Amino acid sequence: MVAVWHSLRCSIPPSRPPPTAMATSPPRPLHRLPSDGGARSRTGEHRQGGSSLKTPPSLPPTAQREARATGIYGSFSFDQNPYCNGCSTHPSLRFSRESTDGGRGKGEVTYEHTREAVRSLDQEKGLNAMELLKKKLEFACDIDNEGQKLMSNMEMIQAVLRGGEKMKFNDEQRLWFSDLKDAGYDAMDVLDEYLYEVQRHQQHEGSMCNGSTSLPPISPCGRENDQERIVNMLLQRDLKPNIAVLPILGEAYIGKTTVAQLIINDKRVSRHFDVRIWAHVSPDFNIKRISASILESIYDKSHYDNLDTLQKHIQKRLRGKRFLLVLDDYWTENWHDWEEVKRPLLKASAGSKVIVTTRSGAVAKLLGMDLTLKMEVLQKCNGVPFIAASLGHRLHQKDKSKWVAILQEEICDANPNYFIRARQLSYAQLHSHLKPCFAYCSIIPREFQFEEWLIKHWMAQGFIQSKPDAVATGSSYFRTLFEQSFFQRELVHHSGERHRYSMSRMMHELALHVSTDECYILGSPGEVPEKVRHLTVLLDEFASQNMFETISQCKHLHTLLVTGGNAGYELSIPKNLLNSTLKKLRLLELDNIEITKLPKSIGNLIHLRCLMLQGSKIRKLPESICSLYNLQTLCLRNCYDLEKLPRRIKYLHKLRHIDLHLDDPSPDIHGLKDMPVDIGLLTDLQTLSRFVTSKRNILDNHSNIKELDKLDNLCGELLISNLHVVKDAQEAAQAHLASKQFLQKMELSWKGNNKQAEQILEQLKPPSGIKELTISGYTGISCPIWLGSESYTNLVTLSLYHFKSCTVVPSLWLLPLLENLHIKGWDALVKFCGSSSANFQALKKLHFERMDSLKQWDGDERSAFPALTELVVDNCPMLEQPSHKLRSLTKITVEGSPKFPGLQNFPSLTSANIIASGEFIWGSWRSLSCLTSITLRKLPMEHIPPGLGRLRFLRHLEIIRCEQLVSMPEDWPPCNLTRFSVKHCPQLLQLPNGLQRLRELEDMEVVGCGKLTCLPEMRKLTSLERLEISECGSIQSLPSKGLPKKLQFLSVNKCPWLSSRCMVLGSTISSLWIDGELIRY
Repeated sequence: MVAVWHSLRCSIPPSRPPPTAMATSPPRPLHRLPSDGGARSRTGEHRQGGSSLKTPPSLPPTAQREARATGIYGSFSFDQNPYCNGCSTHPSLRFSRESTDGGRGKGEVTYEHTREAVRSLDQEKGLNAMELLKKKLEFACDIDNEGQKLMSNMEMIQAVLRGGEKMKFNDEQRLWFSDLKDAGYDAMDVLDEYLYEVQRHQQHEGSMCNGSTSLPPISPCGRENDQERIVNMLLQRDLKPNIAVLPILGEAYIGKTTVAQLIINDKRVSRHFDVRIWAHVSPDFNIKRISASILESIYDKSHYDNLDTLQKHIQKRLRGKRFLLVLDDYWTENWHDWEEVKRPLLKASAGSKVIVTTRSGAVAKLLGMDLTLKMEVLQKCNGVPFIAASLGHRLHQKDKSKWVAILQEEICDANPNYFIRARQLSYAQLHSHLKPCFAYCSIIPREFQFEEWLIKHWMAQGFIQSKPDAVATGSSYFRTLFEQSFFQRELVHHSGERHRYSMSRMMHELALHVSTDECYILGSPGEVPEKVRHLTVLLDEFASQNMFETISQCKHLHTLLVTGGNAGYELSIPKNLLNSTLKKLRLLELDNIEITKLPKSIGNLIHLRCLMLQGSKIRKLPESICSLYNLQTLCLRNCYDLEKLPRRIKYLHKLRHIDLHLDDPSPDIHGLKDMPVDIGLLTDLQTLSRFVTSKRNILDNHSNIKELDKLDNLCGELLISNLHVVKDAQEAAQAHLASKQFLQKMELSWKGNNKQAEQILEQLKPPSGIKELTISGYTGISCPIWLGSESYTNLVTLSLYHFKSCTVVPSLWLLPLLENLHIKGWDALVKFCGSSSANFQALKKLHFERMDSLKQWDGDERSAFPALTELVVDNCPMLEQPSHKLRSLTKITVEGSPKFPGLQNFPSLTSANIIASGEFIWGSWRSLSCLTSITLRKLPMEHIPPGLGRLRFLRHLEIIRCEQLVSMPEDWPPCNLTRFSVKHCPQLLQLPNGLQRLRELEDMEVVGCGKLTCLPEMRKLTSLERLEISECGSIQSLPSKGLPKKLQFLSVNKCPWLSSRCMVLGSTISSLWIDGELIRY
C-alpha cells in the first residue's frame, strides 16, 4: 500500500498547467507588506525555464514550527517537474525533509501527486479510489502501518501548502496554487475514505494526530496625543482631600487600556506620584480579588484571605502618600461596590488620582466625576490601535522622524485598500495554525454572536488535530484570537450565561478577504462561488425549495450551516441531496430549524465530524447515523421533543461530545426517556450533559446507572435524572461519580419516592472539584454527610430544590467558597441556621423560595453573612425578621412574604424589588440613604408610601401593576431620578406635578394607565431623551408648553387622541414611533 502514494507519476496533464517559477527578485524583509496582502519569503535568484533555485528559500519561522509539529522540516522551493510528460516548465514543490526523530531524507509533492491521487490510485487496474482501497483492505496484513504512511504523506502536503501561503505569487501562479489546494482537499477526502474503511472493518482501532501550540498575544501600541492630555491633567496640583477620578470612556478595543498603560509608565507620572497601582476589575466584580491585586501592586504577593485584613494593609501602605490607581475594565454600576473599592484609599495624601477605563457611560456618571475623557477616534488608524501596531512592525527599523513621516504619508494616501492591507498585517502575524481558524469565521454572519462551540467547528474541519485534549487546544486557539482582538467579548447580563463573542465590522471584512471563495454566506437566491467549501444559509427570507436548488450546485461543501434566526423554520431535507451533493460534508448544522426527522441517507455522509441540530423538533435519529464512524460531535441542545438516541451509538468510537443540554431542564417538558444500551462503552466521551436513569428492561429491577462507571473523561455539566428508579446504594455506587474529576457542574434529580433515597444519595458523592451542584426532588429525611463537607473547596453555587421531608439544613457554612445558595420547596423546614457558628463567610447571594413553614432565621450579629450582598425572599409567608442585621446587603427582592421585616434592617441597600408584600415592609425610609433603584410591583396600596421623596440618591423608580394606586404626592418623586416608569396602574388619575423638578430624568415610561387624562408639564425636563406612552386611551393632548428640546425618542401606542397630535412632531424628534410604525419625514 505504501507504493500507492509514492509511485504516482503524472501521465495526464492537470486541469490548469502550473505556471513558471517566480522571476528573480532581491531579498526583502519578511514583514514587508506585498500588494496582495501576503507575506514574501526570502528568495535567491532563479534560473530561467523553471530550473532549480540557486538558493532555495527556507520556510518562514512559523512554517518551520508547523513542519516540526508534523515531523517534517527542511527547505522548500519551486523546481521543475520531471514527471509531467517531460515538461520542464511545470514546477513542483520540493522538500528536503528532516524528521523530528533525527531521520533525514528528501521528498516532493507535485500538483500531479495530489490531483492524480484523487482521480485514481491505480490506473492500470481501472479502479476508482474507493474500489482500490477496499481491495487493499481485503489483503492488507498491516493496515495501521499503511494508514500511518498515507497520513504522513498527507501531512507533508499540508505543510507544503502552509509554506506556499507564505510565498509571493503572481496572478497565474496564484491560480495554480489555488488548484493545488483543491487537489489537497480532494486528497484529504481520499485519505478520509481509506480511514473510514479501516474503521468499518476494525471498529475498535483508530489513530490520533498531534496538535500544535498557540502564540502569546501581541503587545499593543499607543496614542501619544491622548497620553499627553491625560498626563497634563494628572500633574495639575490638587489640594482637595477627595480622590479625583478620571474615567477613560470608549468602545471595546478602541485603546483605553493601551492609553492607561502608557500613562502609568510615563516618567513624569512616576516622579509625581509616590505609588502607582494597576488593578484589573473585569465584568465579574470581586472586591476581595481587586483588593488583593491592589496590595500586590503596592507591596508584594498577597497572602491574606480576609477582605478586612487586605484593606487594612492597603490603607497602611498608602497613608500619607500620593498615589495613582488604574482600575482597568470597570463594569459594575453599583454605588456600594465603588464605595468598597474607595474605602482603604481615603487616608492617602491630597492629589491622589484614580483612572477608570470603562465601556459604560453609566459607570462614568455613577462615580460622580468632574471630568470625563472620551476616547477620540484616531482618523489615521480608523479608530483601531492594532492598525498602528501593524504599521509599527513595518517601520520599526527606521529612526523616529522618518517613521512619523512615512506614517503620515501612508495615512494621507487616498488608497481605498489601505486599511485592508493594514489589517492584513495583523493577520500575517498570526501563527499558521490560527489562520484557517480565523478565515473560517467568515461564515458567521456579521451581526451574529457566537460562543466557544466554534471550537467544535474547527475540530470538524481538521484545523485542530484530533487528539484527546483537542478541546483544550482549541480553547487556546480561541483565547489567542480573542486576546489579539480578532474576537471581542459581548456584555453578559446574567452571571449564569456563557460568554458570547462577536467580530467587529473590520475583522469580519478581513475574514471575508482572507477566506477568498472558500467561505460564503447565502442570504437570498443567487449564485454561489464554484469553489465554496463552507456555506452558511440564512433562512429569514429564503424559501427552502430555492435553497436546496442552490445547494445542489455546490459539489465540494465541507460545511453547511442553515440558520432560521430567532423565528424557527420548518424544513425537510431531500434524500437525494445527502446521496450526492453533500457527501463530502464534515459539518452539518441546522440551527433553530423545526425539522422533525432526518433522512436515512444521513448515513452516507462518511466524512461527517459534527452534526448540530440545536433547537429542532426532532423526535429520534435514524439508526444509519451509527455508521458515521468519523462523528466527533452530536449536538441536540434544546431538542425538547427528543425521545431517544440511536440504539447502536456505542459503535461511534470517535464520538467525544453528546450535547443534550436544555435551557429549561424541567422534567415535564422533555421527552428523553432512557439512554442507549452500552453507551458506557464510549469511554472517551468528554460531553454527556444529560443522563436519564431507567430500568434496563421490563423484567429487570436494576437500573442503567452503571453505564456511567467508565465515563471518567466527562467535562462540563452532567444532569442525572430519574434517580428514583435506582434499586439500592450498591447500585448507585457503581456510577463512581467521585472519579469524574473534570466535571464542573452536576445535577441529581428524583421524580418519585424511593425508600432507600438516603443511602443512594450518600453513594452519589460528586467529585471534589465540582463548582455547581443541584439536587432536586430528594425524598430522604436527612441530608448526606458529604453535602456539608469541607472537602468541596471549589463549590461556588449550590441549589437544593423540593426536599419534602428534610427538617434540618446540613452544615453548608463549612463550604469555604460557597457564594450562591438557593433553597426551594423545603416543606418541613422551620429554622434556617440554628447554629451560632453558621457564618457563611463567602456567601454573596441567598435565595429562599416557596418555603411555607420557614419561620426563623438565626445567626450571630457580629460574624454571620459578612459578604452577603443579594437576598431573595419569594413566597415565604411565615418568615420573620432575622436575628441579626445584614449590613453588607445591597440588593433585595421580597415577593409574597407578608411577615418579612421592614427594609430598615438593611442599611446598605442600593436596590429594592418589592412584590405583593404588606405595607409595613417600608418601616423607616430614613435609614435607606444608599438606595439608588426601587421597583414596586403588585402592592395593595392607594398611595405611595410616605418618605420616598426624601431618598436623594434614588436614580431608578418603577411602579408596576399596583392596581389600587390612585395618586402620588405633589412633592414627589425624588429629585435625582434618571429613569421613571409607571405601568399597568388602571386606577391612577394623575401624575405628580413634581415631575417638572426632575432635571436629571433621561427616560420615562407611562403604560396601561387608562384613567390618566393628562400629562404634567415637561418643558423643564432638560435631560429627557426617551418618552414612551402606551395604552393610555384617555390622554388627549401633549403638555401645553411642549416637549423637552433634548427629546430624541418618542413612542405613542394605543392612544388614539394623542397619536393624531403627535404626527406633527416628526421634524423635531429624530425617532418618532406611532402604533409601532416609524414616522419618516
